[in-house]
Amino acid sequence: GAESLGAARLFWKVAQKPGMPLYVAQHGKTMLFGLPGNPASVLVNLLVYVRAALDSLQGLDSTQRWQHVPLPSGLKRDAQKTLWLRGVLTPDTEGRPAIRTLGGQASHMLGNLAQADALLRLDPDPESAVTWVSMF
Repeated sequence: GAESLGAARLFWKVAQKPGMPLYVAQHGKTMLFGLPGNPASVLVNLLVYVRAALDSLQGLDSTQRWQHVPLPSGLKRDAQKTLWLRGVLTPDTEGRPAIRTLGGQASHMLGNLAQADALLRLDPDPESAVTWVSMF
């Protein structure tokens, strides 16, 4: 693999769903990303990790894409993993950003990828902030 060619592994696997089997290494100034095979897993890792790396290389602050939103009702946290849920941004009754999660969240499901315009991060810690990032 990459390490036998001189790359230094930065991390392997992330406590998240979807997209846990993420491999990141560096060889010199080159970043290497090993993405999982399921479509939603690839999308999450591209939006969260690869995009942040590309922004950093361009001197951009990728945190400006993130915004806090209220947690939609009925969502259950995973005590061990961060959950990434695909959703649609819709303003609440007062015009503030709100998110509606979509059905079919399994990593192999493609149906909601065309509808989604946001990604919701749901951390294991119930006190954590809920955030979204625009997919475009």
